[in-house]
Amino acid sequence: MASSHPLDQLHGRIAVIRDPRVHRQQRHVFSEVLVLTIVAFLANCNDWMAVERFGHARLEWLRTFLRLENGIPSHDTIGRIFAMLDPQEFAAIWEPWMREIRARFGLRHVAIDGKTMRGSASDSRRALHVVTAFATANGLSLAQEVVAEKSNEIPAIPELLKRLDISRAIVTIDAMGCQTDIASRIRSRGADYLLGVKGNQPTLLAAIETYTLAALEQCYEGVGHDFFETSERSHGRDETRSCYVFPVVEAMAIPDGWKDLKSVVMVVSERCEKGKSVSEVRHYISSRAASAKMMLEYARSHWKVENQLHWQLDITFADDDSSLREGHGPENAALLKRMAVSILRNAQVGKEKWMSGKRQIAALDPQVLESIIAQFLAI
Repeated sequence: MASSHPLDQLHGRIAVIRDPRVHRQQRHVFSEVLVLTIVAFLANCNDWMAVERFGHARLEWLRTFLRLENGIPSHDTIGRIFAMLDPQEFAAIWEPWMREIRARFGLRHVAIDGKTMRGSASDSRRALHVVTAFATANGLSLAQEVVAEKSNEIPAIPELLKRLDISRAIVTIDAMGCQTDIASRIRSRGADYLLGVKGNQPTLLAAIETYTLAALEQCYEGVGHDFFETSERSHGRDETRSCYVFPVVEAMAIPDGWKDLKSVVMVVSERCEKGKSVSEVRHYISSRAASAKMMLEYARSHWKVENQLHWQLDITFADDDSSLREGHGPENAALLKRMAVSILRNAQVGKEKWMSGKRQIAALDPQVLESIIAQFLAI
């Protein structure tokens, strides 16, 4: 097998993962099963049964870079392997690519948010909830952390931050992550934070609302701040977003403990559709002293983790319908899907822009599939 083949290169990188199976009566090479599954998830497969079908349909092509001496493993075999596979070891093979991407393109903004795989729940186990760090500029899933049973996202976020090189970036998290410990950990990693503030921090929220309301009542006269506004019309709806950035001053009476806090941000959104107007005010705190234009961009870009990742997982990868429940299977499937989204988002497939279209074309044309993987390996 020629080492220049992109799938052969992928196999070489994956072959370092430890086989968790008992070494007896094994009919299928562990690394070959992993490569088969990764390739299948790029080519429109969402579960182990679909991977098996793909393998049988593309057996001749697969044997140009894999031996597959005993043919294609059954979906039960594939499922058992991923149920045993240590998710941390599986995730580790992607880290060199993430480092290379960061070195080449930089890392300006990381959005952290969680998503639940609703179909993974059973009578004895709640649905898997995965917190993901997402590079908004590149559309890449950088790392993921599973929320422990009987817990929430708060303990998972510090564990996620430990595995990321986020120096010089800004990290955005919704109100769940608005915790003094999380702010300190972000700063200790050389990054800045922009954290949503809601009722889970009542004293902080009250201090911000009191200050910004007083500023509004005096029309911001004499109140240091920066302002930026955007207006747009889309899908029959007019929307205006106004962003105010206030430097932190003693008069705000902000509670202690927020590491290197420099700015308070207020974003006012007003939507008008079919004659009805709706307004929403959101508050944030940040360790960065940036312009209102930049803060509004960060606040809006945060939701790319929903629009570009979570939406794709649900619509393109049927994530909520997934019924994988055994062992580490759900967590490893979550990583497979997130990596597939990242690879496909950054792949050029002719004039095709939609991710679902790229997957369909890859399933139909092995040369396109090879090209997608080659583009990823070339990063």
